[in-house]
Amino acid sequence: MTTKELVNDVLELSKARLCLLALLMASIGFALGSPKVFDWKTFLWMWTGTAFIGAASGMFNQYLEKEIDRKMNRTKNRPLASGRFPTRKAVLLGYLFGIIGEVFLLL
Repeated sequence: MTTKELVNDVLELSKARLCLLALLMASIGFALGSPKVFDWKTFLWMWTGTAFIGAASGMFNQYLEKEIDRKMNRTKNRPLASGRFPTRKAVLLGYLFGIIGEVFLLL
């Protein structure tokens, strides 16, 4: 597996496009709830933590739905359903991303 294929699989596992929509909504909520002076540092910490949590959620979702995804034409080529990406590594990566996201959000 090349580096490009690995990056593409991780992006697909994390459901990056869906995660971007969640980040947009979190950003709007942050901006609307901010006082007059926008705190960019806190915003970037929130954005990074939310991105990692969203990616972890996508990975766990694909892990839980792997068998169903194998049966559907639309989803049978996903990294876990197709066997292209090892299940154990996806789960470990999901935990790692989740922990990183939690740390960013807690700090």
